[in-house]
Formats: sequence, structure tokens, C-alpha cells
Amino acid sequence: MRFNMRDLFSNLDSEEYQDIEIHSDSDISPNLDNIKRGVLDRIDERSSLEGTRRKRKLRRSFKGVWAAVLVICVTATTVFALNNNLDFFKGIFGDGIQKMEKDIQDVIATTENKDFIFTVESLLTDGNQNYFIVSLERKDGEEIGDIKPNLDAGIIREKSEGVGGVGVLGVEKIEGEDVHRNKGYYLFEYSTTNNIIGEKIEIVLDGTYEKSRAPEDIYKFDKELSVSFDIEDNGSIKTLDMKEPQLLKEKYYITEVKYSNLGMNIVGEYIEDTKIIPGVRVRLKYKDGSIKEVIRPHQGYSEEFGFAYSRRGEKFQNMIIFKKPIYFDEIQSIMLEEKEYKIE
Repeated sequence: MRFNMRDLFSNLDSEEYQDIEIHSDSDISPNLDNIKRGVLDRIDERSSLEGTRRKRKLRRSFKGVWAAVLVICVTATTVFALNNNLDFFKGIFGDGIQKMEKDIQDVIATTENKDFIFTVESLLTDGNQNYFIVSLERKDGEEIGDIKPNLDAGIIREKSEGVGGVGVLGVEKIEGEDVHRNKGYYLFEYSTTNNIIGEKIEIVLDGTYEKSRAPEDIYKFDKELSVSFDIEDNGSIKTLDMKEPQLLKEKYYITEVKYSNLGMNIVGEYIEDTKIIPGVRVRLKYKDGSIKEVIRPHQGYSEEFGFAYSRRGEKFQNMIIFKKPIYFDEIQSIMLEEKEYKIE
């Protein structure tokens, strides 16, 4: 059964139900008869203590009480419907992500075929690092189990100008959030050197898989599903005040550095033609004086950071992904090679 939550709150007087407390019970089936019986039991319980006058008042306000308790029973199977999307990101990144609550965009774009309902619930982004919370619901009511959506993403543009660069995709099931046995929630990560702020993005679901994303393990749909929506500018991206380009090894300039709590983007230009894409050494100096090494020359895998490098014509780009957010209200300066830049 699917509900429009807004309808449940219409014409409710909070004074009529604010003192009624209903506890969820996983052994009780949340059907309408059980809901009604439970509400009446609670009303009678309270009424016996407060007199028949109070009883008559509560009986008259049954409609409001029923709607309030219905919401509680619905949330026993669809917790996400009323929870703040922040809760999902807390489970992924920790409680510190509350500092970025204003940056979370509620998307709510949905589509379906004969087997599944696919929904994009919310998004946390700085344009390059993009984290989507998506859900997949089986329409036959069977358990979702280990099924995962096979997803792709891209920018919708009328012209192909500027399209390209590096993109990394990943899908992980968010464990412990399957309050509907037939519905699962997933973190869809889309990191790209193309900044998608202000763009229209399309997410495509073309099938599902359980074991791996290897071609032989993917169950392809006859017709792919897709949703599209605009990416809002949440103001999370800051630009480093460099005054002038920084010379790098007499071969390159660093011309622009953008940063957010989710990552950094370093753009530069070549002085002389070379096939090498330079890696810029980056360190962060905290306000307490400690220094965190983000990237050093020839660095490979890191448990804390991800890296992508690209080149377009005379420009190169280093993209750094923070696997766990770094909150720049704790940072004093950014160090590029041996030069230090204070941040606001």
C-alpha cells in the first residue's frame, strides 16, 4: 500500500492527539483493523482516568487520532518516508555530516516498470563528488534481498561541447534500512571531473544484479528506466584566493583550486607541451597546527582519498575525492607543493 504522507496530515488538530502515545510492535500486522482497535484501546485507557467528558472529546476527535497513529504504523514499515535524509548520510559519513545538512538536496524523482519502482531520494554534492540515495522496490512484494540496481549517470546537454573527462560510478546497498522487506536503499556514487552544478542530470536504471556487475551477472531490462532533474547550486564550493597562477616545476601553472568538504579540484595549464599530467602535492594545515598529507607525487591507493587526473588541450586537472568529509571550518590553510594559502 502506498500513501501520500501529506494527505495524512490534512485537517489535524495537534491538541487532539498530542498526548496519545502508541508504541510500535513488530508482532502486530499494521492493517487498518489493528490500527483502529489499538487507537480505541488507548482512548479508553486514557478516558477511564480522565472521566467521561474527556472520553467523549477523544471519541469525537477519533479521525485526527487515527490519522496520527496511522502515520506511526506506516513508519514501522517505511521509516524513510518521515525521517530526514540526513539520517542516511550520517550512517555513511558519521554524525559530523550534520554540518552539511543544508547541502542535502531532496530530489524525489521516480519511475517504474512492471517489476520495480525506482526512486532517487536525495543528493549530497559539490558538483564533482555526487552521492545519491536511491531506492528500489519490488512490486510483487517479494524480499529485495541482495538485488542491486545497475545504474549509469550523465549530464544532459543539447550540444556535446565540454562533455568528456573522467567519471567513476559505484553502487552500495545501505544495510539496516530495509524496513520494507521488498524495498532496498542504496548509495549511488558518481564522481566526475565534469562539474554538474547547475546542470540537468540523468540517472539510468537498465537492469539489476546480485553477485557482481560483470555482464553475465546483470539482468537487463527490455526497456531501461531513467529519471532526470536539475542539480542546484548549494554554495558548498569555495575558490582558493591564489592572487596569481602558481608556477610548478617550470613546466606548468596552477591556475585555479576549488574545494569543498567533499573534495578538491585543481586546474592548471601547460607551459610546454608534454604528455604527462602532473600530480600536485597537497597538504592541509589545521587550526591546531597539525598537517594532513592529502596527495604526494607518485601516490597510488589511499584509504582516505581517491584521485582522478585528466587533460583537455592545454589544461590539466587533478580531482581529489575525500572518502570521509574534511570540514574546512577546522582548516587554516591549503599547501600546494611548498606554497601555503590561507583560507577564509
